[in-house]
Amino acid sequence: MVDCEETFIPKGMIRLTIVGIMLTVMFSFEFEYASATIILLFTVFLTTSDRPYWIYVISKTFKRDIRLIFRILKVIYTIRGYIKSNMTVPKIFSELVQRHPQKILYHTEEKHWTYKELFDYSNKIGHMLIEFGVRKGDNIGVMLGDGGGAHHPAFWLGSSYIGAPIALIPPQFKSFALINTLKAAKVTYLVYTHHLAEVIKEIQDDPEIKHVKLLQYNIDVEVPMLKNVECVATKLTKMSTAPFTEEIKNNSYSDTFMYIYTSGTTGLPKAVIITHLRFSIFSNVFNKMLNINENDIVYTPLPLHHTAGAVLGASQGLLFGIPVVIRNKFSVSHFWTDCIKYKCTVAQYIGESCRFLLKTAEKSGKTEPAGPHCLRIMVGNGLKSALWKPFQRTFEIPEICELYGATEGNTIMLNIASKVGAIGFIPRFLSFISPMTLIKCDNTTGEPLRGPDGFCIECKPCEAGLLIANSENKMYSFAGYADEESSKKKLLHNVFKSNDLYFNSGDILAMDDFGFLYFKDRIGDTFRWRGENVSTTEVENAIIKLKELDSIVYGVEIPHVEGKAGMAVIIDPERKLDMTYFANDLKRVLPIFAHPLFVRIVSEVTRTSTFKPIKKDFQIESFDITRFKDKVFFLDAYSSSYVPLTEQLYNDILHGKIRL
Repeated sequence: MVDCEETFIPKGMIRLTIVGIMLTVMFSFEFEYASATIILLFTVFLTTSDRPYWIYVISKTFKRDIRLIFRILKVIYTIRGYIKSNMTVPKIFSELVQRHPQKILYHTEEKHWTYKELFDYSNKIGHMLIEFGVRKGDNIGVMLGDGGGAHHPAFWLGSSYIGAPIALIPPQFKSFALINTLKAAKVTYLVYTHHLAEVIKEIQDDPEIKHVKLLQYNIDVEVPMLKNVECVATKLTKMSTAPFTEEIKNNSYSDTFMYIYTSGTTGLPKAVIITHLRFSIFSNVFNKMLNINENDIVYTPLPLHHTAGAVLGASQGLLFGIPVVIRNKFSVSHFWTDCIKYKCTVAQYIGESCRFLLKTAEKSGKTEPAGPHCLRIMVGNGLKSALWKPFQRTFEIPEICELYGATEGNTIMLNIASKVGAIGFIPRFLSFISPMTLIKCDNTTGEPLRGPDGFCIECKPCEAGLLIANSENKMYSFAGYADEESSKKKLLHNVFKSNDLYFNSGDILAMDDFGFLYFKDRIGDTFRWRGENVSTTEVENAIIKLKELDSIVYGVEIPHVEGKAGMAVIIDPERKLDMTYFANDLKRVLPIFAHPLFVRIVSEVTRTSTFKPIKKDFQIESFDITRFKDKVFFLDAYSSSYVPLTEQLYNDILHGKIRL
C-alpha cells in the first residue's frame, strides 16, 4: 500500500507561466485597448484563488481522464441497451451460441467447451432441476468445489432458465458456518460434488436444514451416495437438450441471477443479491475498462464462487464471446505454462498469487517464464506496491491494473493508469458527477461524522475517509442482501442533502491531488487473508461453540505479506484451553483461511459500559510479544498445530523466514 502524499503544486511558477504567456500574446499582436484589457482581466482571473492549482491538476490528468470518460460512456451505452431490450444473461448467451456455436468458450483442465456444448449441457441441467421439483423462485445452493470448472457457469445458466436463482456456496464452509450460509439465501435445494460428501454428511440431519433437498453430483466418477440423497449424474444422462426459449424471453433484467456470499464489513457471511443487470454492469465495466475484445484470451485461476472469478472473469465468455481459460485452483507451477499454452492476453490475480510467483522465480533463479508469454495486462487486487515494479519487471508485464469493488457494493474501479499502489481514480474536475465520495468518519467506529448542518463532511486530498457511493440511480443502485435487515444497515440517509441515499462501503480510502485512490483499511468485523474475507464474528462463534470461551478476533498486519492474518485473544482465566488439539478442533468447523494465525491467552479484558470487549489496544499491540507478557501461540504450517511464539520465531516471522 502506498501512502497518499500531498503533491507539491508550484502555484507561483504556474502564475508566472500564465502571465508570461499572456504578455507574449499581447506584445506579439497589436491589440486594441479594449482587447488588451480583456486579456489582462483574464490573466488576473486565471492567476487568483485556487485556479493555478486546478490548471496544474487538469494538465497532468486530462489525457488519463478523457480515456476513462470514453470507456465509461461505452459501458453506459451498452447497459442502457440491455435495459431497453430487457437483456438477461441467458438471452445474451443464447445470441452468442447462435452466432458461433463451435467457437471455444472455456478451456478447462478436463476439456474444451464450445458454446454449443455448454448451451446443451445447461439446458440438460435446467430440465434436471425441474425433474427434481425445482420451481421458479426456489433458491438452489451449489457447492462444486475447486474441480467444478465450466460446470459452474453451466449451473448458473441452467437454473436461471427456470427462474431459480443459484447460491454460489464456498466449498470451504462446513458445520454451522455452512448451515448459516444455507439459511442466509433461503436455499431449498443443494447440489454438491462427491468431494464434499463428508462435509454434507455432518450437517445432513440438522433440524435447521431438514427442508433442504440434497443432490449429489459425482462428476465423471462412481462413488457411494449418501443416504436419502438424489444422484445428479444419473438424472442428467436422461435429460433433453431442448432450449428454454419461452422461459428465457419471460425473464427480466431485474430478476435475481445468483447469490454470492460475503461477510461485507460486519457479521457472518451474507448472501448478496446479483441481478442479471448487476452481473452485466460489473462484467461490462471489466470488459470496457480493459479494452478486452474477441482477440483476447482471459486466464482466470480464481475461485468461481467469488465475484472476481465469476462475475468478472468467467463472464467474459458468457457475455462477450471471449475465450476464457479456467484453472480450478491457482498453481505456481501451472500459471505461466497455462498462459503460454493458450496464448492468454489478460490474466487475473490476487496479491498473494503475485508474491508466490515472484518468490518462486527468485528461489529458482529463473527470472522469466519458460517461454514467451502474450500477456498484455494483469488485473486483480491486493498487489503490494513494494512488489508491483519487481513483479512487472521480472515477468515483463506491459501493464498491471489494480481494481476495487465489493461484492455487495454498487461501485467498481480499475486503475487503468497503472499508478503504483492506487486502486483506481476519480477525475478531479468531474468529481461532482461521480457517484463515489470520501467522507470523514470516526477512526474507531467508522461512523460518518456530520457538520453543524447535520450533513456529512467531504474529505480533503490525502485525508483518509469512508468511501460511500450514491445509490439513487438504477445504474448503480444497491441491490442488497437476501436478508433485508442487513441491507438496511449498509445504507446512509441524508448524507449531503435531505432524503438522499448512499451505500456505505465500510472501507477507508484516501485520494491524492490527482484523484488517485489508495486503500487504507477496512472497518467493522472482517479482514482479508489469502484472498478471502474472514468474518471475526464467525471465528468468535466457532471458539465459543468448541471451547465455551469468549474471544476477540481481529486482523493483524505482517511485514511484506498481503492482507491481514487472523489473531484471536481468548479469555481463559482458568487456562483450560489445550492448544495441542486446538488446531484440529478448528478444522472441523472453519475453513483453513479463517484459522487464527496467532492466539493470545488472557485472564480478562477491559469492557465498555454495555459489556462489549474493547479490542483497540489488542489491535495496536498486535502479535508483538515485546509489548506484553501474555502467552501467544503461532499456527505452524508444517505441523498444523499451535506452538509457543518465542522471540526467535517472532523475529523470523518479521523477516519473512517462516512459511505462513
